Amino acid sequence: MKVHSYRCDYCSSLKGESNHWWLRAPDREKFTLRCWDDVQADVPGCEHICSESCAAKGLSKWMTRLETHPEPQVLAPSDLRVPPKNSNGRRESKIDDPHEEFGQPS
Repeated sequence: MKVHSYRCDYCSSLKGESNHWWLRAPDREKFTLRCWDDVQADVPGCEHICSESCAAKGLSKWMTRLETHPEPQVLAPSDLRVPPKNSNGRRESKIDDPHEEFGQPS
């Protein structure tokens, strides 16, 4: 049986038997932490994270990667759609439920 030793990808701490660590699979679209699993820990590119502090470092690194900041898109005036004002002089949104915009249940 092969014995592995794991180090945190952010602070280089060595994992012990009873440590409660997390794993982060390589994914450019979302930052997800999973409970430790010895099989998943060996997946290439999987990050080994030892603490809340190192998880925050990982999240910060993921949020500031270059791909998350695409070039600004310049819209032509004809592309802009401003909703008309209602009788109260306010513009109405087409989204009745604010959670609907993000695909979340209300």
